[in-house]
Amino acid sequence: MYLGRVVGLGLNEDGNPFAIYAVSGRSEGSRARKAEIKDNIVEIGPIGDISPEQEKMKDLIFYPAIIAKNEERYVIVSNGIQTKYMFEETGVGYRNIFNLIPDGFEKAGGVEPDDYGTPRIGGFLNILHERNPSGGLGIITKEKTGVSDVNFERGKVKYVSTYKGDPDNPENVIIPEYYDIPAGKLELSGENAQELADKLYDWMDSNLVVCSAVALWLPDENKWELARKNLHE
Repeated sequence: MYLGRVVGLGLNEDGNPFAIYAVSGRSEGSRARKAEIKDNIVEIGPIGDISPEQEKMKDLIFYPAIIAKNEERYVIVSNGIQTKYMFEETGVGYRNIFNLIPDGFEKAGGVEPDDYGTPRIGGFLNILHERNPSGGLGIITKEKTGVSDVNFERGKVKYVSTYKGDPDNPENVIIPEYYDIPAGKLELSGENAQELADKLYDWMDSNLVVCSAVALWLPDENKWELARKNLHE
C-alpha cells in the first residue's frame, strides 16, 4: 500500500521509547532520496546531484525528518520543514503537543502545495524521567488540524501517515481525515535502533519504500540512538 510518509511513536519490548519515520515514493525524483544522520538529526536528502525534477520540489522532498536532543530528552519527527519549526518552538519553552505541532504546521504553510493537498504530519516524544514517555501525533489536512496523545504499549507503534493506502491498488492516493490519528498500530520491537529501522523498512511496501529512520531512547546512557536504512545505500 502507498502510505507516503509515516510518523510514529512507540516502545520496544524493554519499554524504551522511540520515534519512527519512513518514506515511500512513486516517481523517480521522489525515490532518488536517502536518509542521512548527522549530529542527532536525520536529514532526507538526494542520493547524488539534484535532478531537474527534484529541483522543482526540493523544498518539499529535502528536509530534517528527526531532531533528537539528549540533554532535553525529547525528539521531534515530521514529514517536512515543520520539523525545524517545531524544534524552534521547543527553544522558547513550548512542550505541549496541542500547541507545538499545530504551530509547526502553520509556520510551514499548512498542507503541502501539491495536487493532492498532501497532509503534513508530525510527532513529539518527551522523556519525563528514565523511560516514562509523553508524546503525541498530529496531522493537518485541507479541512482541519488534528492532534492526539499517544497511549504507549510495549512492542507497538502508533502511527499516522500522509496517505491511507489502498490494498487493491497499491499506488492509489487516499488522503486521511484529520481525526484519523493515530491512523494505525504496528507491532514493532527491537533491541537497538538499527534493528527497529530494518524492521520498519521491511514493513513498508517493498515496491515503494525509500528509507526508514528511528530514534531510540537509551535510559542507561541518557541519550538517543539514531539509525536508518535506505533503498540507495
